Amino acid sequence: MGALKRLIRRFRAKPKPAAAQGTIEILRDGFTVSRPGRESYLLLWAEIETVVAFKLQLPLSDLINLGFHRRGEDDAYYRVHEDMTGFARLVRELNDHLPPADAMWMFRLVQAGHDAEEIVLWRRPVRARVPQRVR
Repeated sequence: MGALKRLIRRFRAKPKPAAAQGTIEILRDGFTVSRPGRESYLLLWAEIETVVAFKLQLPLSDLINLGFHRRGEDDAYYRVHEDMTGFARLVRELNDHLPPADAMWMFRLVQAGHDAEEIVLWRRPVRARVPQRVR
């Protein structure tokens, strides 16, 4: 019975405003992310190695997320989601700074079923090393 009461309270609860979820602020060279009770961070466009999109399955809806992997940081990525203030503007800015390989990525992610896998939106090209001439 406790689970049913929690579910009913969840339906009655007012949704959190986007600012309570966090704020994304676009800058000329990148963007900042701040969340209540967490440390803020800055990501520069030039530092980003990979951008992925994925959705989290929540009890009542899905949540579209973007993950940013910064150069030199192994498996860690920085996550933002659609309920954050500034998410829509960040998606628009991605087209200018790190254009996704698939322009229909969000449509494909929304249409995907529960087994949706992450979509790699952008990956920094690997530069080939030019061998030094040895004398």
